Amino acid sequence: MKRVTPACMALPLLAALGATLLGGCTGGTRCPALPDGLRYCLQESAAVTPFDTFQSIHVEGPGIDLRLIAALEVDRDGMRMVGLTPMGQRVLETVFDNHTLRTSIVGDEGGVDAGALLALVQLALWPAQAVRAGLPAAWQLDETDGLRRVLRDDGRTELDIARTGTASRWTAIDLSLPAAGLRVRVRDLEATTDGMAR
Repeated sequence: MKRVTPACMALPLLAALGATLLGGCTGGTRCPALPDGLRYCLQESAAVTPFDTFQSIHVEGPGIDLRLIAALEVDRDGMRMVGLTPMGQRVLETVFDNHTLRTSIVGDEGGVDAGALLALVQLALWPAQAVRAGLPAAWQLDETDGLRRVLRDDGRTELDIARTGTASRWTAIDLSLPAAGLRVRVRDLEATTDGMAR
């Protein structure tokens, strides 16, 4: 996969899902906010084996029905994501260089903050120890098989994550933020294409 080189040093993704995004570049933090108060601090990319993937992302919630195709690349230098409409128009680019998160957004994509998308990627895929290091103090991560749950300091569920596949290649990830009424479905397009070819 080609290295992503956004026009504005690009990167952040799901932070303020109900708000209107303005075009341009934003960034400067490594701790994007997700709906309902979760602020996750992105961890270094060295925590996982380098990979690249093409995924379909479907975000649903109050006033939101967004579909994107995402090209994601992770290596020792950081994370890079480009978001496209289903028709192939580039709408966002986001980069985390293991220190700073930067995002370039073209237009208004339904109130999705790109930094939050990278946070969700890490919450779903990074090792449990790394995820716990990125959570607020006293919040917890529970994990069993392909399931993860982020619990607030008062014990309420903030985020449910269901993963299908294996740790070396999760082919489907379903995330739910119950308090915000949001659902995010992520599908590995390469696995879908492989299945169709059989």
